[in-house]
Amino acid sequence: MSVPPPYNMLGAALREPWQLVNSWYMFASWLPRWDMVIARGDIDRPVAALKAGARCTWFVSKATPRAARKQWIAASLQPRGTLTIDAGAEAALAAGRSLLPAGVGAVKGDFERCEAVTVKGTAGSLVGRGLSAYSAADARRIMGHKTGEIERILGYRGRDAIIHRDDLVLEESA
Repeated sequence: MSVPPPYNMLGAALREPWQLVNSWYMFASWLPRWDMVIARGDIDRPVAALKAGARCTWFVSKATPRAARKQWIAASLQPRGTLTIDAGAEAALAAGRSLLPAGVGAVKGDFERCEAVTVKGTAGSLVGRGLSAYSAADARRIMGHKTGEIERILGYRGRDAIIHRDDLVLEESA
């Protein structure tokens, strides 16, 4: 028994999972960065044809994946809460470290895990934006505590940092 192929929006059978409408497709997983290529999809083995030099249109990314992710965090996400940090945490963030629970003094707002939050210093100045590894309720419970106490407080072993440095974008003045 053979499994029928997937179909595109026009009802035509797709020969490749990345093929799009009307014999044009985009495929990017074998590329070195976040580049994209648009080429003919109505030929046999279109990816092999691309690798052999077939005619196509390339959209080459100027940013690394990490830079693109940080741009997304900084400009595209609406913050759902605010974390206020102490001077020691502010210095640690400026040095490229993650935000640990011990450095958080206040949690405002209602956010879930992986949602964007703003990070403010003790004077109320904006330090940056990031993705929280904890919900607002859990962040309130662990704020001010050492990383080793998270499991005892929450009942599960979460991440060491409330915001990992890869999920944090600092303001230019910070």
